[in-house]
Amino acid sequence: MKKLFLFSLLLVLGALFLDSCKKGPQDPLISFKSRQSRLVGKWKMTSMMVNDTERIDRVHHSVSNAGACGNQTTTIDSATQLQLTFDKNGDYTQVYTLTVTTSQSYSVATCPGTSVPVISGYTTKGKWIFSGGTEGIKWKQGLSILHESPEQTNNFNILELSSKTLILEQWIIDPLFGGLVKIDYTLVPDK
Repeated sequence: MKKLFLFSLLLVLGALFLDSCKKGPQDPLISFKSRQSRLVGKWKMTSMMVNDTERIDRVHHSVSNAGACGNQTTTIDSATQLQLTFDKNGDYTQVYTLTVTTSQSYSVATCPGTSVPVISGYTTKGKWIFSGGTEGIKWKQGLSILHESPEQTNNFNILELSSKTLILEQWIIDPLFGGLVKIDYTLVPDK
């Protein structure tokens, strides 16, 4: 009976200890790689949720009307791509690409449709550091990115950091309307 009690006690204490090692709420229970070695590398965005609504790919506008070639439909689509690279020395690179495609299609088969993509984007560099340890956020649960140009700092909560998934949460103030906006970025390794 005494051995069973000791075994149960060790099991409970072990579970509490392992759970305290987790930084993000969705982190793996056990990892044999350090938090830094899991973060270092190239990541690509697969999802960007703004206030729980997907914003990575969406149709902005679609209009149909009658024309010389029958019904004409004009559609404007957008696609956002984000690639983040973290190196072990604390350097950071972000490549952002926005593709806007305007397409026209017709109901009459002899009229050719058109599709015109316009691609814009930017690259920014800077430094990254783990943060946290205040206001209920565990040390290394936060990620601060210090951009060189324009000089600014973005702070994120790391919800999940595994070798296969990085989920970052960011709270910002909407520059147009002033309300609080929650953005969740889901990234996977970009090999």
